[in-house]
Amino acid sequence: TFQTLMLNNLLSNSEKNVCISPLSIYRIVSLLSNGATGKTKNEILKALIPDSAITKKTQLELNLNNQKILRYYNSNNEKVKMANAILAKHPLLESFAKIAQKYNTYNGLLKSVEQVNNWVNEKTNGKIKTILDQNKNLANVEMILLNAIYFKSKWKYEFNKKDTVKKEFKNSNKVIVNVDTMY
Repeated sequence: TFQTLMLNNLLSNSEKNVCISPLSIYRIVSLLSNGATGKTKNEILKALIPDSAITKKTQLELNLNNQKILRYYNSNNEKVKMANAILAKHPLLESFAKIAQKYNTYNGLLKSVEQVNNWVNEKTNGKIKTILDQNKNLANVEMILLNAIYFKSKWKYEFNKKDTVKKEFKNSNKVIVNVDTMY
């Protein structure tokens, strides 16, 4: 699937830990499909809905599914919050901006790295403070698509802190250290 291919690509180009949300990717790429046309649009839709024939109704159905997802997660649910943003050098076409609103998407002019990092920090309740290095040059960047999911909940079966024990752990530098471990 699209998400699996993307994860494999990310892992092959990174020596760091990688964590992605298939739902985030689905939502932001679905939104992007509304701004695409022709072959590009068909390729995006085929990636999102691999086993179905692409028809004129496909985009409408995709948008309706995304509205349902958004309503489900954002309605009176303090555990999960979802948000999108499109930051572009130039204003979006009005027709695309209207669709973006239905995806609960902030859309604004791309001004700075600080603007991007502030949006991410706000939407993740401070859990992710920066996504771009402050020295990142945005001169050749036309558009940035962002998606954030904030999740906070209690465990169904809470872990008793008294069950934490020190255990040996080999870190990435192959050094053995003692760390707290859920046991």
